[in-house]
Amino acid sequence: MKSIELIKKLLNEIPELNFEEEDNYISVSPSDKNGFTVWISIEKNNYTVGYDGWHEEFEDENDAFGCFIYGLTNKCRLKVFKRGEFTYNWTMEAKGDGFWKIFSSTTLLFFPFWRKREIVFLQNNYPIENQIQNFSKFPPFENE
Repeated sequence: MKSIELIKKLLNEIPELNFEEEDNYISVSPSDKNGFTVWISIEKNNYTVGYDGWHEEFEDENDAFGCFIYGLTNKCRLKVFKRGEFTYNWTMEAKGDGFWKIFSSTTLLFFPFWRKREIVFLQNNYPIENQIQNFSKFPPFENE
């Protein structure tokens, strides 16, 4: 079964999840006001997974699926940088060995640098650990 079908099957089994789907795109709403949107887009054999403005591209379907699901858990968070109300940087952090580790960042090149800087942390907390145990080994350093 393709990952897109696996994702849809998993999402349909969890009533707390609110998601939208199109042909090759799925988006899950934040778990609450302190969460972030998780999305996946599939174009031929290329997969893009995003958490709000952060995104990562994958060639491997299983890695993309694992990253998508990981963003729904409380083991993942976004460190979001703002200038005024303008968000310009999203850093994905993963919890491993009791510490938050940086996975990667997405940054906009142009932003209003003169405005006051603010950093906020966003984190989802969907109850999906039992459903995903056999699906994902993401992120790669989690079990180091």
